[in-house]
Amino acid sequence: MRFFINMIKVLLFLGVGTALFFIPYEKFQIWFPQAPKVAVVKVAGIVSLLCGIIIMVLMLSEK
Repeated sequence: MRFFINMIKVLLFLGVGTALFFIPYEKFQIWFPQAPKVAVVKVAGIVSLLCGIIIMVLMLSEK
């Protein structure tokens, strides 16, 4: 059960990170008009991707 919860966490972090990093800022700003500057959104995407990768590595190293 713990494996599935961690897998959901990984998918969420990777999905959010990919969306923040790869979606053009103009389209993102249409969806969220109060969005911060483009650099902040891209850095948040990178941090989220790194968190997803770290969780995945830790999850796979437990076995």
